[in-house]
Amino acid sequence: MPNLDNLIDDLQAFGFSPIEAKVYLALVSQNTPMTGYQVAKAANIPRPNVYPALKRLIQRGACLENPDQDVIRYVAVPFQTLGHSHIQTLSAQLDKLSRMIPEPLASSPLITRSEGLEALIAHGRELINSAITSLDIGSSVGLVTLFAQELEAARERHVAQRYLCFDNCPGQGCGLCVAPLNVSLGDFHETGWLAMVRDHHQAFIATGYPHHPQTILTTMEPIVFSLEMLINLRQEFPTPVTKDLS
Repeated sequence: MPNLDNLIDDLQAFGFSPIEAKVYLALVSQNTPMTGYQVAKAANIPRPNVYPALKRLIQRGACLENPDQDVIRYVAVPFQTLGHSHIQTLSAQLDKLSRMIPEPLASSPLITRSEGLEALIAHGRELINSAITSLDIGSSVGLVTLFAQELEAARERHVAQRYLCFDNCPGQGCGLCVAPLNVSLGDFHETGWLAMVRDHHQAFIATGYPHHPQTILTTMEPIVFSLEMLINLRQEFPTPVTKDLS
């Protein structure tokens, strides 16, 4: 038999008290029905404490009484049978509760603020990996490359992606964005910025990269709508083409 202490702990997690667990294990260790005295001896528990535990085990279906003339003997129900019965009972209870308890009202908007590069990467990856249909991404040059693998995986999942470069995509840019729309933050551009919206539902905003990154993750509709509108407007009013008249 496996380590006794571990089995007792596992049975307690199943709902047994420590004494019930010891009594049950004493019963299953024998192939024949046992009297209360024999159970107390095998479990090394005072007999006055054994009988209440046996009664509780009978109530939970883990033990059966086996009358033998004038002596009552006890036998354990195999744990496989007990566990199967417990699962059936629990499943029925969960089904009943799921039908009786109403669905919660629409959840309030989520907003989470964090600091540091580790949090920026973790929240960014979470948002990209959970995208199903669309990703809108606005980034300073280079910052978006932190998520190159995740964005490639999203493309392979056929997640539509739109890009906005906050630095007018100077030179060759970072080489990651696909047909980026260009915009300049001007005097507002202090350090690296990154904004993403997934599935028109959740927004991610990061500022201060690389020196002091600060991140916001939110489902607040005004923020999500504003970020999407920035890309929508940039698409409607593209950068005019300047002709060389010389």
